[in-house]
Amino acid sequence: MKFRLNIDWCLEASENLPLKLERLGQKLLTWSHTIRRDRKARKKKFEDRMKELYAKDLDDDIFAELTKIQLELNLDADKEIFWEQRARINWLYNGDQNTTFFHKMVTKRK
Repeated sequence: MKFRLNIDWCLEASENLPLKLERLGQKLLTWSHTIRRDRKARKKKFEDRMKELYAKDLDDDIFAELTKIQLELNLDADKEIFWEQRARINWLYNGDQNTTFFHKMVTKRK
């Protein structure tokens, strides 16, 4: 599942960089909500299908489908954990140093 984020940096030459960054931030926020919503819908679909399959008599085909669904759920969870850890590593590397980035983040939190 790939998403394309359309960022038009050059359309409005009169805009300054902070306005362009603000617009980028809003687009990224919208994109993030879309990803999260789609991920939740996908998980719910898998869980609903698993409930349907568990209600039936187990045979080889149903067991194979259950295994496939469980594998998909585990892979999705692994991807999510990977990106959370990656964000944490980036924060530890860039965010806890006495840098401009760190001071901006602290000021923003106030």
